[in-house]
Amino acid sequence: MKKHLIALSLSLTTVALAQAAPASLCQVGLDGETRAYRLHVPPTLTGPVPVVIALHDEGEQALAFESTSRFSQVADEDNFLVVYPEARGGHWNHSDDVAFLRSVVQDVSEQYTVDPARIFATGKGSGGDLAARLGTQASDLVAAVAPVGADQAVNWNVPQQLVRPVSVLAIDAAPGLAPVLKRWCAASGATQEQPDTGVSKLNRDVFSSVGGNTEVVHVQLPSLGDAWPTARSAPLDATREIWKFFELHPRKAQELPRSRKSPQRFCMAW
Repeated sequence: MKKHLIALSLSLTTVALAQAAPASLCQVGLDGETRAYRLHVPPTLTGPVPVVIALHDEGEQALAFESTSRFSQVADEDNFLVVYPEARGGHWNHSDDVAFLRSVVQDVSEQYTVDPARIFATGKGSGGDLAARLGTQASDLVAAVAPVGADQAVNWNVPQQLVRPVSVLAIDAAPGLAPVLKRWCAASGATQEQPDTGVSKLNRDVFSSVGGNTEVVHVQLPSLGDAWPTARSAPLDATREIWKFFELHPRKAQELPRSRKSPQRFCMAW
């Protein structure tokens, strides 16, 4: 019996070690206000690294979204940083949210060597809407975005032309995003319809730019509910599908000066 208990203990320890370490709680100052975000750093970090901005839903918190989305675990496997910004009062759609996210990326870039060609944003619900807004209002910052279950596409404010093309993977329950995504195609120069080579048994519309790397993909997921889609609850694992999309859509490579790596003096384990 004792041997079985020891084996069980070792097994549970192995599982615990396999899980991602908790993120650190960090703060940035913006217009006299202090705002928070969680930062997950893989145990081994090599080279200029990508950053994924992961945005929680209305009324949720960054800690909960880190747990449900599992981006930290994927980051440990594939070597990228994840930031989980905290909404003011649990609500996005403030006029300075995009400026806040810029400040978060800048803060992380002062601590780690970030690859500016591989900065991405995703989110669920209102967080997905903000990820899309980041793509339209900060196309100089992000290379691709992936809104999931975003229901306020009217607030994306897609211009006639983006400052820089931004790829988008939109996962939604209904075809209502189609008109907005058509405008996104035009703004990013993605006008050539492509055959669907992605996840089977899903309704997908795929457009890409001629001779370029910009792609606009709309995945209709009728079973999408309030929860983050996983392989157990939906026909796809949204986290891995989104990361795979981000990997395929970096911005054109840019030179990045070596950043000064300073201690995380504004962060603490949380």
